Amino acid sequence: MTIKGKHPISITSVDDTYIICFNYNRDIVDAVRSLPGRRYDAAGRVWHIPKSPMVKSKIISTLSPLGAVTFTNDHDKNSSDLFQDDLLERCVQQLKRKRYSNNTIRNYSRHIANFLSFARQNEQTDETVIIHYLNYLVTDKFVTGSYQSMSVNAIRFLMVDVLGKRMPECALRPKREKYLPVVLSETEVLSILHSVTNLKHKLALTL
Repeated sequence: MTIKGKHPISITSVDDTYIICFNYNRDIVDAVRSLPGRRYDAAGRVWHIPKSPMVKSKIISTLSPLGAVTFTNDHDKNSSDLFQDDLLERCVQQLKRKRYSNNTIRNYSRHIANFLSFARQNEQTDETVIIHYLNYLVTDKFVTGSYQSMSVNAIRFLMVDVLGKRMPECALRPKREKYLPVVLSETEVLSILHSVTNLKHKLALTL
């Protein structure tokens, strides 16, 4: 991929690193220095930057105004679809097409937005970031079981219905809560019996 500009800037993908090479230009040097994780290799006279979808986007937006940016050997095999800018809007439109209620659309949109914000700050594979996000909700945010279940439903919709992917094959939902039956105290039972004025009804209750 080449982004048009004045000075040629070659960026080669090697394993987990982008290697940036260009003829010396002060403006380009200053721009590269603003990139996260950059490291200068004096021997090779090139710059090294750890790979990620966010970093690639940052490289393009930072360097393309200054030169002709060319990526080589970069197939984005590990690039996550979760970094797509229009993803939340696509989710909303899909929810509307499937005729979900307005309340569900609002809830799912909120949960998906929270998840995407977390995912874009934690650059991991889709499966890993889903598990880490749900762990974060439970252990750090102390959310209720119903909130956790709603998050799982929203993320499942995002992954399966919008992106056409699979969810992680592990237990993501909280176990169903078991409630003890409500038992009246002796005083409460007597109060109910005393409140009955019809003799037939009172006799039926006391049998």
